Amino acid sequence: MNFKKTKLIITLSLLMQLPAQAQNKHYELGQQAMHEQQYQKAFELFKQAEPDEKYTDAALYWQSYVLFKNKQDAKAKRTIKKLIKNHPKSQWLDDAKILALEHDIEKNQMNEAELESLELSEELKLFAIQQLMHNNEEKGLPLVKKMLQESKDKSIKMNALQLMGISDAEEATEYLYDFILKEKEFELKNQAIQMLSLRDSLQGNELLMQLYQKENNKQLKSSIIQGFIHSDDHKKLLEMLKVEKDKELSLQMIHLLGIMGANQELKDISKTIKDQDSKRALIQALALSGDGESIKDMIENSDDRKFKIEAIHSLIILDDDNTENYLFELYDKFKDVELKREVISVFIATDVNSDKILSLFKNETSSELKSKLIETLMILEDEQGLIQALELETDEDSKQKILQMLGVMGATDALAKLYNDNMNIETQRQIIHSMGLHESDQSEAFLKKAYKTDNADIKRAVIQALMIQDDAHTLITLLKQETDNDLKKELIRTISMINPDYILDKLNNN
Repeated sequence: MNFKKTKLIITLSLLMQLPAQAQNKHYELGQQAMHEQQYQKAFELFKQAEPDEKYTDAALYWQSYVLFKNKQDAKAKRTIKKLIKNHPKSQWLDDAKILALEHDIEKNQMNEAELESLELSEELKLFAIQQLMHNNEEKGLPLVKKMLQESKDKSIKMNALQLMGISDAEEATEYLYDFILKEKEFELKNQAIQMLSLRDSLQGNELLMQLYQKENNKQLKSSIIQGFIHSDDHKKLLEMLKVEKDKELSLQMIHLLGIMGANQELKDISKTIKDQDSKRALIQALALSGDGESIKDMIENSDDRKFKIEAIHSLIILDDDNTENYLFELYDKFKDVELKREVISVFIATDVNSDKILSLFKNETSSELKSKLIETLMILEDEQGLIQALELETDEDSKQKILQMLGVMGATDALAKLYNDNMNIETQRQIIHSMGLHESDQSEAFLKKAYKTDNADIKRAVIQALMIQDDAHTLITLLKQETDNDLKKELIRTISMINPDYILDKLNNN
C-alpha cells in the first residue's frame, strides 16, 4: 500500500478516536478549517489546542502540516523539531518525520545528512529513499548503496536491491554485478541476479554471462539462465550452451531458447544433439517457439522412432489453428498402429472436433484403435458420438464398453431410450448394468421401472445395478413387492451385503 495512503488511514482513525477520549473545541475547529483549506486559521486553532496535554503532540503535528501548506517551511520544520524534542514517545513522531521528509524530497532539498538527522527506522528510511529515487535518482542511488552495505536486515536489503534494479543509472548495472560477486547469502545473490537480468542491456547480458562462468552454485546458475528471458540475446545463451557440461542446465537453456523464439538457433544445434533427453527438449523448444514446420519435418522424415513420437506429442504445445487438421492428416497417413495410437493421445489433449473422431471410427478396422477412439469420445463427453459409435459397432465387447462409458457419464436419458428401443435381453441387461454406474434420481426411477417385468434375468440385473449404487432403500421397496421366493432370497442377500442392520430394522417394523 502507498505510504501516504497508509498514513492518511491512520490519521483519520486517530481523528475519529480523539473526540471520544476528550473533546477539544479548538482542535476540532482546526480540523474543520484545515479541510476547508483555511490554513492560517487552522494553524491558530491548533496553536490554541496545544496546551491541552491530550492533544499537544497531535496539535504540533497539524501545525507543521498546515504551515507547510501555507509555504511557511522554516516555521514548519521548527515545529517538527519541537515535537521530536519534547515528545520523543509520541505516536505522531514517525508521521512528523515523514512529513518533513516528503516536503524536502518534493523540494529537492534532502541530502544524506538530513536523512540521518531524522533518525528513522530502517523501514521508514527505505521508504524515504524510494521516494527520493523517484524524484532525484542522483541523490537517492548513493543512499541505496549505503543501505545495502550497512543494513543487517535481509528483507530491507532485498527491497534495496529492487530499487537498484529499477534504477535508470548505468552505474547500477556494474554495482549489482559487484554485489553478486562479493555477497555470500544465497537469497540476496539470487535477488541481485534477477535485478541485473531485468536491466536488459548489452552490458547486463555480458555481465550475466561472466557471472555464469564464475558461479559454481547450480541454483544460481539456473537463475542466471532464466535471467536471459528478459533479453533477445540468443547468441550469449548459445555460447553458454556450447560449453555447459551439466545436463539439466543445458536442457533449461534449450527450453529458454524456445520461449525466446530462437528458431534458427534451435535448428542449428539440432545437428549436434545426440542424447534422447536433449532431443526431447529440442522438440519442445521448437514447439514453444511456434516452429510448426520443423516439428512436422521431424514427424514425417525422422528415422528415429522415439524422436518421431516426441515430435507428435509436441503438437500439444504448438496447438495452432492448423494443428487439428494436421493431426487428422497424420492419422490417415500412418499405417503403424503405435503411431496412430500416439496421434489419438494428442487428440485428447488438444480437444479436437468429436465429429471427426467419429468419422475415423467409422473407417477404422483395428479393434485396439477403435477402442482408443471410443475413449476419446468419452473424454470429450460426446454423448451423441458414443451413441452413433454404438450403432456402428459390431463387436460385442466394444458395444459393452460404450454402454459402460455412457453409464459413467450419467447419460440416463440416452440409455433409457436405448433400452426401450432394444428388445435383445442381453443388451438390456448391459444397459441396466450401465445405469448402475451413475447414481441419480433418474437412474433410480429407471431401475424401478425396469424391475416391473416377468423376466427374472432383467430383475437380477436391476438388483446388481442397485447393489453397485449401495441403494438398500430401493432394494427393500422391491423386496416388499416381490412374490418369487428365489428373487426374494437374492434381494435379502444383496441388502445384507450392503447394510445388514438396515434390513433388520425394516423387517422388524413391518
